[in-house]
Amino acid sequence: MQTKENTHPADLWSFEFRWIDVVLPQETPALVYDASAQTHLDGLILKIIKSADADAAKAMCVLSLGFAAAQSALESRVFWKICAAYFEAVSLGLCTADVYTKRAASQILLAFRKLARGETDISERLVHDLLFFCAQAIPRRKNEAPLLAAVRGAFGLTQPDSFNDEAPQSGRLDPARLPQTANPVEIESEESVKVIGSLRVDIALYNSYLNEADEWSRRLLTELSEWALELHRPMPQSTVGLVHSLAASSATVGFVALAELAQALQEALQQVQTLGQGDPEHVKAFIDAAEDIRRLLHQFAAGFLKQPDQALFARLKP
Repeated sequence: MQTKENTHPADLWSFEFRWIDVVLPQETPALVYDASAQTHLDGLILKIIKSADADAAKAMCVLSLGFAAAQSALESRVFWKICAAYFEAVSLGLCTADVYTKRAASQILLAFRKLARGETDISERLVHDLLFFCAQAIPRRKNEAPLLAAVRGAFGLTQPDSFNDEAPQSGRLDPARLPQTANPVEIESEESVKVIGSLRVDIALYNSYLNEADEWSRRLLTELSEWALELHRPMPQSTVGLVHSLAASSATVGFVALAELAQALQEALQQVQTLGQGDPEHVKAFIDAAEDIRRLLHQFAAGFLKQPDQALFARLKP
């Protein structure tokens, strides 16, 4: 039997959610939402999305605990505690590394960016999905996952009746019991999914990506153009941060071509930072790459998946 392509397993899970301040067995120094934290988080999430990297998940667990410790609002504090438990489960291989867990990681990245901008709304749907994964992630040994155990206990996720009739009591959903469809197109909705070439992107993720990537790419081109006029000065640190964010967010939505160009540009910029001074020829390549990123984004917004200028990759190399 085939499963619906866009049916999230958590849709079959009946759970009445409310905000509960979980008491965790460990404390971590508070971390604020700053540019350094965002750069660190972007890189870790990218590794998790690419390969479910256990070390990156462990680091995200610590980062989440730090964010939780800095929060005075119940919702954001509980959200980060649940994230810590989720990433602990991922680091231990207790969550299946599939499209759904990767989507959850990308949604956490978007939630961070909203919170860092001062927005306070947290998607209860995202929290529901994270708790679903925590319910499915059953520790193999006592004390193996203390954060996960704390969240499972606080929300009653150890109780078998928290699952509906579609979910087996073993703690894992049987894909064969998920609803099926003869035609995957039937379950795709223009209201929820943006289809661009071979990509199918959640519409909320698509809109958020375009808004942020457009601003980042605009600022990137401006900073590079201004720096090109004063090459005796060090490159602004923010320039590398902007292209890093572009690479990470593009990979999150599956826009691999743009992510690869942004990654190549990031590596080239970091090399120039090490040298302390830019070469006019290389700076011209940097600006051309930034302009190509803008071109790719505009075509993506118009519904086309285009490839970067391949000659740029060679020009970006030292």
